[in-house]
Amino acid sequence: MTTHNDKIEALSKKLEEWDYKIDRVQHRAQDLPDELKGKAEQVYEEMLVYRDQLREKQQTLSESSEQAYKDIEASIEGLWGKVKQVFKDAKKELEEHEV
Repeated sequence: MTTHNDKIEALSKKLEEWDYKIDRVQHRAQDLPDELKGKAEQVYEEMLVYRDQLREKQQTLSESSEQAYKDIEASIEGLWGKVKQVFKDAKKELEEHEV
């Protein structure tokens, strides 16, 4: 059975992975043609917003009970779905324009 602390630890690991992926997007965007840099910056900013929202939830969960975690677990999963989709879309677009 997964404990409250295990779930918080898993969220922390996901956020670390997300930070790495965001950094990669930012660095790859620098090599894009000028006409694509604007879109890449927009995607990067969107990723940062979702990441920050997840960090806020992580902090709240760290300070809350297991029942509170269960109450907002669905919202976390919804945010992760958005995060994954933004990354997937950005990765596809960047790969289409690689030199």
